[in-house]
Amino acid sequence: MKKKHPKYGGESYDAYASALPADGVPPVVLGAWVPVAYKPDELVVLRRNPYYFKVDETGQQLPYYNEMLFRLSTWGDRTAQAVAGTGDFSNMEDPGNYVEALKQSQSEDSPVKVNFGPRTLGWQLMLNYSLATAEDEYDRALRTLFRETDFRLGLSHALDRDAIGQAVARGPFAYPYMGGLVSGSPAYDADSTNFRPFDQEKAKALFDSVGAVDTDGNGIRNLPSGGEDITIVVVYPNNRNEQRKQLDAMTSQLAEVGIELRPRGIDETNFDAVRTSGAFTARFGREGIINPTRQTCRNLPVSLNCPHFHKASDGKKDFLDFEQDIADAYATYVSTSDVALQAQAMRDLQKAITDNAYVIGTIQVPAALLVNKRVKNAHPGTPVRLYEWAEDGVMRERLYTPSTDQIDEILPNVIPEYN
Repeated sequence: MKKKHPKYGGESYDAYASALPADGVPPVVLGAWVPVAYKPDELVVLRRNPYYFKVDETGQQLPYYNEMLFRLSTWGDRTAQAVAGTGDFSNMEDPGNYVEALKQSQSEDSPVKVNFGPRTLGWQLMLNYSLATAEDEYDRALRTLFRETDFRLGLSHALDRDAIGQAVARGPFAYPYMGGLVSGSPAYDADSTNFRPFDQEKAKALFDSVGAVDTDGNGIRNLPSGGEDITIVVVYPNNRNEQRKQLDAMTSQLAEVGIELRPRGIDETNFDAVRTSGAFTARFGREGIINPTRQTCRNLPVSLNCPHFHKASDGKKDFLDFEQDIADAYATYVSTSDVALQAQAMRDLQKAITDNAYVIGTIQVPAALLVNKRVKNAHPGTPVRLYEWAEDGVMRERLYTPSTDQIDEILPNVIPEYN
C-alpha cells in the first residue's frame, strides 16, 4: 500500500483509503489470517498471516492453525453441520434444536461438544412509538395507543410466557423475560426488574382503562379514537423458526383478550433495511440487552434515530416521559469508570424499561456454542455474545488440533503474497 500513500507519490488520502478493490485477494490485514480465495456467496479460504504480531507463552508465533474456511450456509444448516461433524463451530441460537443437539452430543462417538452459557438470548415485541413517521391516520392512531403505558402493560399481562417457552422448546430452557437486561447479563438486577405475571383479567381491565374496548361485538377491541379494530402487524425475519413459533403462541393468547396480532415474515436479506428504517408498526426479534454498549441503537433512546422503533422526523422526536430516564442512565454508564455508579445506572435503566413496558419481553434462553471435539483450547466459559459470537469470542489464534486429528488443508503451503 506504500505507493498509494500521498507521502510516497499517491494521488490523495481518499484514493489511498479506497485503493483496495472490494473483491481483491489477498487484502491488507492485521489479523491472524488473510483471505486468499473467495467465491461470492459460496466460500472464503483464509491462510495464516506470516506477519501476525502475537506469540504464545513460549515465544511461538500465533496463530497455530494454517488455514480457516468459511462456507455460506443457513442458520439451521450451520447447526446441523456442527452436530454432524462437517463444521467446527456454530452458535446454537434456535431453542428448538437444543434437545436434539444435546441428545446427539451425549453419544461417545459424537464429534461435537455443547457449551451452554447463561440466559443471554431474549426476545421482545417492539411497538413503534413515532407519530411523525406514521404511514396513515390508522397507523398514527395505533401508535398513539402504543404510547399509553396501560395499553403496553395490558399486552405484557396477556402473555403466558411459560406456554410461549414450551411452544419453542420442551424442557427447562426458557424463562420469562420482561425486556431490558437479560438475566445472563453481568449488569442484571432482579430487584430492578418489574415482573408482569400472566393475568388475562388484569390485561382486559388495563385495555378498558385506555378506551380500547370492543364496540362492535366482533371479538376484537377497537381504537379509542374511532371504530376500527386494533390489528397489530408484526414484522419478523421469516427464516427464524423460534420467532415464528413465539408469534403463533402470542397471536392466540392476545386474541383471547381482544387484540389481533398479524405476523408478517420478511426475507432476511431485506429485513435489516426494514428494521433500521423504522417503517413498521411493530417488530419482533431477539434483542435482549447483555452489554448496553452493544447494538445500542436497537434498544435505547440514545439519539434522534435510536431506537429503530422510535425514530425522529425532521430533527424532532416525540419522547415518551420515561425515555429521558433511560437515556440518562445509559449516559451515566458510559461516562464513568466507577463500578458502583455503573451498577446503579443499569438498575435505573432496567427499572425504567420494565416499569413502563418499553418493550414487551417474551422469553429468555441460554445460548450454546457447538465446537468440534478436535478443536482444542476453546475455553468453555466464554459467554456467547457478551464478548462476541463463537469463534470471535474464543480467541481463534490460540486454537489448535493435535496432529492425529488434523484434516487436509484446501490450499497447503500457500502464503499470502502481495504484488
